[in-house]
Amino acid sequence: MSTAFLKEQCAYVPEIVGDIPATSSVVCGGMGGSALHARVLQGQLPHIQMHTDYGVPENASPDALYIATSYSGETEETLSFFNEAQERGYRTAVIAAGGSLLAKAKAKNIPYIEVPSGREPRDAFLVLVKALLALLGEQERMAAWSAYPDLEEETLEEAKLLATSLEAGIPLIYSSQRNEPAAYLAKITLNETAKVPAFSNTFPELNHNEIQGLDPLGKTAELSEPLVVVLYKDASDHERIQVRMDALEEVLRKRNVKVISIAFPEGTYEYKVLWSLMLVRTAAHLLADTYGVMADATPLIADFKKLL
Repeated sequence: MSTAFLKEQCAYVPEIVGDIPATSSVVCGGMGGSALHARVLQGQLPHIQMHTDYGVPENASPDALYIATSYSGETEETLSFFNEAQERGYRTAVIAAGGSLLAKAKAKNIPYIEVPSGREPRDAFLVLVKALLALLGEQERMAAWSAYPDLEEETLEEAKLLATSLEAGIPLIYSSQRNEPAAYLAKITLNETAKVPAFSNTFPELNHNEIQGLDPLGKTAELSEPLVVVLYKDASDHERIQVRMDALEEVLRKRNVKVISIAFPEGTYEYKVLWSLMLVRTAAHLLADTYGVMADATPLIADFKKLL
């Protein structure tokens, strides 16, 4: 696992080819790791709408800017999004490292950013964040996302402890709504890198349904044994969310459900997301070593795509 992972992406400067029109609304089409940047930036830029499906949204506005992101440039759903936006005459832009999507943008003189290739999409997270911010003219935010090149080293020891705690477990990552992007990013990192089932959800909604499924009652007790509840605790969350997290931790521990409490550091939104990313990414790589699986490869996804 390269220790230059974050440093390289913090140093990256996106280059826009073409002119980006001013807009008050943006629809970002992408899937998997190529949709994470939009998901995370929605917390800062509410005019961003995510689309993780074929075509364009049913409520698609002709006045929006449609940004198609596919790291590989071959994502089927994103190509469908791009093609339909083009057919409707919508303003479009592209973020890709290569493939058919980038080729289409170049052939049609559509504005694009060609990001560096050679990574898994989930590992190009910060590059894609900065590319999207560049298209939106958000230079100050782009600088803010580039300000933490040393987080890999900062989170190393805690990541080792997290990996040990998660071994042989199924992580359930719970956060506040404001930290949902960080929790979701952790979930997909564990799915793809460590090759384990992992899930995420948010307070307070999960208190009204999901937590009852964790109660080891009767013959369901065996189902709860491998579960590891990971609580993303943030002192800046709503005070009632903090109370709910503490209460859930207490009732679960009384029922012998394993709970890991992770205290988010103080700092900016950007810092917290990247801190969580590096913590879980390192832990996921350590778990991959423990389980004897290749961290970067996603063979089941590859086999699935062959059948499409």
